Amino acid sequence: AVQLLDRGASRIGTELAAEPEVQAGMMEVIGQSYAGLGLYDKAEAQIERSFELRRALFERPHPELAASHRQLGNLRASQGRFDEAQHHFTAALEQHRELFGPHDPRTAESKGDVGAMAHLLGRLAEAEALYRSALARLRIRPGPRSETTLQVEGNLVALLYKQQRLAEALDLGRS
Repeated sequence: AVQLLDRGASRIGTELAAEPEVQAGMMEVIGQSYAGLGLYDKAEAQIERSFELRRALFERPHPELAASHRQLGNLRASQGRFDEAQHHFTAALEQHRELFGPHDPRTAESKGDVGAMAHLLGRLAEAEALYRSALARLRIRPGPRSETTLQVEGNLVALLYKQQRLAEALDLGRS
């Protein structure tokens, strides 16, 4: 798998040079694949290059720029670089708000990302507020049993448990 990714990564720079938008998308996919294999250095090279291409192509706010910020946030979180992850998740949230408004599921999902970083950084009150705000939207759309909704809900349960608010955590976990 790594050899295939390496070959694909080396070909993207030359074969897609005339199509920077496609090139950025392919770099992101290869970067995600490397990250999924725990090869964060290789992932970083691809995801950062994808982000740089998109910054050159698109004016802010743009859905592709927001997507690149989320990918960099995910990578930085996987690397344990939570402050940097927070920066990228916040940038994605700002762009989602500008592009889609405060009630869109993409905005709510980004709130969940920012909440997760606040949680990891020990800012529990901020994290709880973000989780609850995200859940209010995500339960409507995409729905109470979507993967995203359940992930944010699970994060809130973990936060409540960490704060010894066991009855609340149990109630939420059972809902």
